[in-house]
Amino acid sequence: MKLLSISAINNLLPGQPVKTEIVARSGERSLAIINGRPMQIEGDAAGGKASKSLDSQPFGSAAGPTVTPEKLLASAGLERNQTNLQLIETLRQYGIALIAENLAKAATVAIDLPAFSHSIAARQAMALTLLRRLNPDKAALLESYFQGKLKFSVIFSGNPELIEIFRERSGIAEILKRLQQMLQTRGRESGLNLKDLAKKFEGLAKNLRFQELMSEPANQNHENRVYFQWPFFWHGSELPDTLEGEAFFMNGKEQGFCLRLLVCPPSLGQIEVAMNQLEESLWVHFGVQPEIAESIPAVFPALQEGLAREGFTRVRLTAGRIREIESFLLEASTEDKSPPVSRVDLKI
Repeated sequence: MKLLSISAINNLLPGQPVKTEIVARSGERSLAIINGRPMQIEGDAAGGKASKSLDSQPFGSAAGPTVTPEKLLASAGLERNQTNLQLIETLRQYGIALIAENLAKAATVAIDLPAFSHSIAARQAMALTLLRRLNPDKAALLESYFQGKLKFSVIFSGNPELIEIFRERSGIAEILKRLQQMLQTRGRESGLNLKDLAKKFEGLAKNLRFQELMSEPANQNHENRVYFQWPFFWHGSELPDTLEGEAFFMNGKEQGFCLRLLVCPPSLGQIEVAMNQLEESLWVHFGVQPEIAESIPAVFPALQEGLAREGFTRVRLTAGRIREIESFLLEASTEDKSPPVSRVDLKI
């Protein structure tokens, strides 16, 4: 099996399993969601050959189910207490292998999260810090994301200046220039310290820092990863929705791109869109609420026509039930994630 995008697996931690869900097929090519990321694959994803290809990845070893918490903690140099037991449970919940290296890193991150033992957001921040191999001092910013503090409806609440700027302008460069002018003007008019006035825009600054943190430039093994959020004003809504997305692409044109979006229209509920393009072929899969799943294909003819005008000569559109995800960037496991070496959970 050939993976045409490796973004979903190139950051795996030692012992971390691979979850694959096939959402559409056409001949020898399939659109798959691998560890929550959209990509195209070539070959029979349901056969032994495909499994062997993924099994060959050097995932490392994971602790087996017979290893006790006491032995795990001792191997990482940690004492047995409630917080460290919670570390083990969190690693298991988010599919991070229970080995000493991962457990020690998790403990280091948890130190910077005072609410770790009783906050789901803090535990999610710890998991994402490990999964993205970030410095522990970034965990607090990730915690703000999982607490919902970086959503634009929260950032814009009680801040009419931001609403005015983003409703009128669409380019980030123009928006930042307008913000700078506004801060300087308001500072001169009010006589307030500019630093105090800037606190009104602290939420937006944190959001932009978070977007930068979740983005990665390409190197020899990785594609470019661009994470983005943008305020999206639905008709009749005073506060914006948060359009959230992540794109993967190489520096050249030979591999196309992967793109995943999450948005929540008031009348439709949460919608996840996965797109994968290779040369002239484009796959688009809509994950929607069950009650509207049958209605989505009604827009496919117009969408296909519009995409054809943009140069996509081969387009495949599919729709299905949205995945049960707690957030865009982290998917909790509903099963024991302490697998044997190179286990592959393949769902067709």
